[in-house]
This record gives sequence, structure tokens and C-alpha cells, in this order.
Amino acid sequence: MTTNYPGYTQNNAAFFDILMEGLKGEVPDGSFWDAVANDATFEFEYRIPGFPFRMSKAQYFEWFKTYPITLRADHLRVYKAPDQHALIMEYEVHGRDGQYNNRFCSIVTLKDHQISYWRDYGDSLQMAN
Repeated sequence: MTTNYPGYTQNNAAFFDILMEGLKGEVPDGSFWDAVANDATFEFEYRIPGFPFRMSKAQYFEWFKTYPITLRADHLRVYKAPDQHALIMEYEVHGRDGQYNNRFCSIVTLKDHQISYWRDYGDSLQMAN
């Protein structure tokens, strides 16, 4: 688990590590946040009271810095679009000593070897509990 990058903490590093594993060869090695374009948009298809539908890179970075739950992540599957400008990642995230288990599907658009757009799908009910 890598925690020596800005924005990485003991709680979220495993999450970022699996994302970077899925992005390997598409973005430069290193920090997830370095792989995200400054003008990137993150959209979240979750329905959780108080959680925004859309965030900028800076907003998502700030939100993740204070993430309170230690996460584990596994079962990564990556599907690459034929045009090499997008990929789909499926993965599972676990926390709260096994009380939180969720599956995610992230659709990632790439431009110039950086993430320009990210759309996330997950189980809103799991997140709200």
C-alpha cells in the first residue's frame, strides 16, 4: 500500500492502488491524482443525501483527504474500449471490519494519457448505511 503521495492516507491508499492497477499502461505510473487532468470531472451515479452528483478534481481530492473509513479493494476487472480513449473498471471495496462491501463500476475517459472524465456507479444503499 502506497501512502507517500499527496492525498493518500492509511484509509484510502488501497483504493487508489487498485485504481492505478486498472489504469496501468494508460496513465503514467505514480499517484492517482497525478493521473487526473486538472480540468477533469467526476460524476457519481449514487443517490446519497448530501453527496454531490458532480465534483472537480480539487473537490474530490479534498473530500478523499478526510475519508474516515479504512478501505480494502479487490476483484479488479478492466475492459478497454477499442479506440483506447476509455476503459471500464469493475472492483469491490470493503471497510468497517467487513460491514461495508460494495461493488463499483467506473467508466473512465482518457485524453493525452490523463483521466479527463470519470463516471462511477455503485450500490447507494451500501454507501448510505
